[in-house]
Amino acid sequence: MITLADFAGAERHGVHFSNGFADGNAFHALATIGELVEAGKFWLPVERTFPLADITEAHHASETGHVRGRLVLIVG
Repeated sequence: MITLADFAGAERHGVHFSNGFADGNAFHALATIGELVEAGKFWLPVERTFPLADITEAHHASETGHVRGRLVLIVG
């Protein structure tokens, strides 16, 4: 389970949640990924971008199971 807002819900379901501050996992991972990106050894393919207003369309695209890269929402 991944949540952006329902931290209490994650706890009720026994899901470990890391905010990156308490255990430092996120900071370590970001530092490592940054090094790999700079070295050209890490990349994430982007299948398609959507303006935030088209979030419903993005969600439907993710449900098909045929996405070969990341779906990216553009905010702003």
